[in-house]
Amino acid sequence: MSWRQALPRLLHRDRVEDELDAELRDHVARQVADHVRAGMSPGEARRRARLEFGGLDQIKELCRDARGTRWIEDLGREVRYALRRQFKGAHSRVPILAVVTLALGIGASTAMFGVLDTVVLQPLPFPQEERLVAGWKTSRNDPTRFIELSYPEFLEWRAQSTSFEGLAALPTTVYGYSYVLTGRGDPVAIESARVTGEFFDVLGVRPMLGRTFTATDDREAAQPTVVLTHAFWTNVLGADPEAIGSGLTLTGVDFTVIGILPAGFVFPRGVDVFTALGTRPGLATNRTVFLQVIGRLRPDVSRGQAAGELDGIVSRQQAQRAGSNVEDQAAALTPLREHVLGNARVIAALLFAGAVVLLLVAIVNLSGLLATGAARRGGEVALRLGLGASTRDLLRQFAAEGLVLATLGAIVGIGLAAAILDAVVALAPDGIARIASASIDGRSLLFAAGCLVAVTLAIGCVPLMTVGAPSIEALLRGSAAGVGGSTRAARFGGALLTVEVAGTAALLIVAGALTVSFLNLHRADLGFDRESVLTAFVNPSRVRYPDAAARRRFFRDVIARLEAKAEVDAAGAALLRPLEGVIGWDLPYRLPSQTAEDAAGNSILNLEVVTPAWFEAIGTPLLAGRGFTEADDLYVSRAESHPSAPASMKSAVGRGPPESMEPAPERQPLVAIVSESVAREMFGSVRAAIGQRFIGGRNVPRSYRIVGVVADGRYRRVRETSGDVFLPYTQTAIPLRYVGVRTTAGPAAARAVLRRALAEVDPEQPMSADLTTAELVERALSRERFQSALLLPFGVGSALLAALGVFGMVSDTANRRLRELALRQALGASRSRVLAELLRSTLACVLAGVCAGALLAVAASRALSLELFEIGLADPWIVVAVCSLILGVSVVACIGPAARVGRLDVGTMLRE
Repeated sequence: MSWRQALPRLLHRDRVEDELDAELRDHVARQVADHVRAGMSPGEARRRARLEFGGLDQIKELCRDARGTRWIEDLGREVRYALRRQFKGAHSRVPILAVVTLALGIGASTAMFGVLDTVVLQPLPFPQEERLVAGWKTSRNDPTRFIELSYPEFLEWRAQSTSFEGLAALPTTVYGYSYVLTGRGDPVAIESARVTGEFFDVLGVRPMLGRTFTATDDREAAQPTVVLTHAFWTNVLGADPEAIGSGLTLTGVDFTVIGILPAGFVFPRGVDVFTALGTRPGLATNRTVFLQVIGRLRPDVSRGQAAGELDGIVSRQQAQRAGSNVEDQAAALTPLREHVLGNARVIAALLFAGAVVLLLVAIVNLSGLLATGAARRGGEVALRLGLGASTRDLLRQFAAEGLVLATLGAIVGIGLAAAILDAVVALAPDGIARIASASIDGRSLLFAAGCLVAVTLAIGCVPLMTVGAPSIEALLRGSAAGVGGSTRAARFGGALLTVEVAGTAALLIVAGALTVSFLNLHRADLGFDRESVLTAFVNPSRVRYPDAAARRRFFRDVIARLEAKAEVDAAGAALLRPLEGVIGWDLPYRLPSQTAEDAAGNSILNLEVVTPAWFEAIGTPLLAGRGFTEADDLYVSRAESHPSAPASMKSAVGRGPPESMEPAPERQPLVAIVSESVAREMFGSVRAAIGQRFIGGRNVPRSYRIVGVVADGRYRRVRETSGDVFLPYTQTAIPLRYVGVRTTAGPAAARAVLRRALAEVDPEQPMSADLTTAELVERALSRERFQSALLLPFGVGSALLAALGVFGMVSDTANRRLRELALRQALGASRSRVLAELLRSTLACVLAGVCAGALLAVAASRALSLELFEIGLADPWIVVAVCSLILGVSVVACIGPAARVGRLDVGTMLRE
């Protein structure tokens, strides 16, 4: 029978049964009528008809079997029985507890699957994304290094490579590429990505309105054009469809809006508008490195083949610079998916694993409770077997009970998952790609349905496995052991408890290690004051401040205004503020006594440009020597800005548009301040470094004299000191980007003071990304805090479930062995010895589970080593603390059942 025929009969079962009964009675009546016509009396005719026709109930059963829906009807009957039995009896607390437990497990795992699916599993919004790659250069001596390309290098890659359908370039970061939007209220700083004309075509992105860039837009002296993100178009322009063709004034330049991107396009993150990179004057000959490439491979070319081809191009480029102090470089290609997601994959997978462990602990815990209950139902099982029930019938009954609990748990869990997911999205740091769009969608519901099936099978099969096949003889004798399968139940319950504790211990060790790592990071000496300092991004307009001299005067005036304010203790400016990210400015160096080969093992220094009062403003102590002064000034008259821009000082990465970076011809000695670790690496001690010289740069090395040493800071990552070298802003054309203000008046007052000082110097100059150093630290630690904030509750929840499992096992053991324990006391055993015997097997299972969990956590240490700071998963303090916690909770859980047994006298125990 097809489902189209069967479904109506299932939905209208009473009517179908009435029709079947009427039809069978009609057949019997016709048979009786035939016999009466043949001469039989009515009574004899009815008797003969019943004999010939058979029992009506048996025929009805055959008809029901013929429909093909009998199993559904039987399951429905078992479900109704399960509902009555579980929620109307004296033991209704256990099903309610089971539903709550499953709801927590299914809800947490479904929410984390929603995160994993959105962030990791779902494809990027680009057609054939598997062919998209991101590229840059790296060092053959250190493949982990990220070395950017100059624009001329990109042009050579694009012209000489044949492995790509298209190759585009964009800066490695959006910071430093901001515009000032004017003409629409107060001046507002907006972030931009400056991309080559092929960028959107390479990604396969089509605009929602208008068009994207063409080769005509991406050339020097072209009419300025801009492509808007959907968010900017909506929030700033009010989603006006007439925006296409209109104008925007960005940093004093009139741009024409040519396109609106679709809402799902968010690469790179944090961008408001896109402008064409090639319009910048002199870019084709500028050797400043600041770009990465995005390419679409040809269908018949692998990523390895493309990387090999680019390697050859890099080798030829290096050969053209033979004789200069250049390191051995190679091309690096990675799938765009990995480049975009970054460590978000690890975070999402870790959180999902924690939630799954919680779900498994919930299932195991519930299985143990049901196994205990099943041991008490041995008589019922034996009776049903004696009345003709098959093993399949018993399995269906237990599966129905499991289905009821799992379905109720899944329904509540899905509602809980939505709330958990909302909380996760609210807590998530900005660096996790696409997490803001995570939701409980069809794929998440399918995962929840899979959890429902798994739970149904697990808690449906466990009781039958526990009970086994008790005999009728045992039932008649009233033997609890024979009927209930108590010994098998005890062994099975112990195994489940061991697994449950192992999962809990592993999860708690991982969560504890991540939490301690987070606390270590939070307590780390960062080399600057975490309080009372405000930093803000300030990017002077290139229209009003066209050269380095004008920009220096701007910052000098702003700092002078700030220092004149009574609320300000100190003020300074720098190229990059602390903890601004892994992308920065690099400076390779060698000592005068070293050859180029000897210097190959030297560290690559983090380059910073600062004003004299910067260290005082952010609270970095001067350990030796002196700080910078305004007298450290090379730039006078024509030397204010040097036209050339070699890549000697910006070797790997950078913030800001390419511009002149080379100092003017040396009129005064070039001076530098280094951090403590750099001083020790160069000259062995802080004091020994003062007055010494080093040679910095790559293509055009220059000699610098160290005049001061400051404490180590963390300008790139919170996990490690950056190894810094500081240059005075008066001796380089590298632009300043950030202003720092030290004040005791509070962040709000500091922001007001800074805005007022900027307005006094330039009323049209905005500031953005204004964060206190405390907020910078919180932002840098947001990922670690996020992991700990989610994994710890999962671990605590698992520990509570494990405690419940211990309580249940001890209670069951006490009930099952009550008569035995009474006999032991009657024969002279002390009460304490009897209680110790009661707890021994349970605590042995707990101890075995703790050991297994510790081994599991240690096995995972390699995968999580990069997530930990100054601690490991095998750290003895963490392992001992978690083991002690679980054992302590287990002992507490044992107190209740043990106390109950201890209060009973021997007579009462024997009667029970």
